[in-house]
Parts: sequence; C-alpha cells; structure tokens
Amino acid sequence: MVYTGMVENHTYKMFIILFNTESFGELSKLYSVFKLKNGCELLSSRNYFSIVKEMLLEIRRITVNLYSVNDKFLNVTTTDDEINEHDLGWNVSNLMYSNYEKVIANIKLMGKVSEENVRDLLCKNIKKPITVLGKPTSEQMKFVKLFHK
Repeated sequence: MVYTGMVENHTYKMFIILFNTESFGELSKLYSVFKLKNGCELLSSRNYFSIVKEMLLEIRRITVNLYSVNDKFLNVTTTDDEINEHDLGWNVSNLMYSNYEKVIANIKLMGKVSEENVRDLLCKNIKKPITVLGKPTSEQMKFVKLFHK
C-alpha cells in the first residue's frame, strides 16, 4: 500500500514516512527472479528502496497477524516527491503537529509536552535513522533541515 499524499488515518500508533532519495535508488546485490510460462527466468535488480519498503510491509503484516484487525499499529507512507525550498507542500501540509497530536497523546510515553518539544523529538528521530542506515546524502540532510525549523 503506497500513499503519495496525506497520511490517511491519524489513529495509528506508529507511522513511518519513507522518503525515496538517490541513496535508496542504488542497486543492491539482491535480485528478483521471475519464471515465465515458457520456462525462461527473468532477473530483476532490486534497489534499497524496494527492499526497505518490503521489510516495512512485512512488519505491518506480522503486527496485523499478532493483534486484532481493529488495532492500528503501523502506517507506512512512501513518497518520491522531491522536497526543497520551493516545494514545502508535502512537508508542511502533511506533517503538521495538529494531525498527529492525538496519535502522540495516545502513545502515552512522553506525558504532557509542548508542541515545540514534540517537533524537536520528531526531527531528532528522523535524523537518527538516516545516520544509522549509512552516510546521509545532501538531499536527506536538506529534508531534515527543512523539517526542523
């Protein structure tokens, strides 16, 4: 399930926004093998974006199997939209604190915190995974800086 716009439901306990950058477009050593009816095999290279997206969807499938169908644990949002100084629409309209205020309140890990503190925590949490995955690209760092004003 891929959303290119607004995160559709704000009642999820966890949401992940996967931004497809140049570094995710690099080809990995993994291949998908497709067997045709005539017996031939077709190899297709896999990029890191497709692998990470597949892993996230598998995590979501496992949580649905473990818990009730009515419990909404994970919402995965992926985008190819480029974010820069001239196009802040995706960033500003889709990641507004007010949209996720109830989600954050329902998590009940942080207690009472101000909007500014929550934004700061969210931004720090965006930068950490990028650093963990590898050397951040200039586009990834630009995204973090634009998100964290």
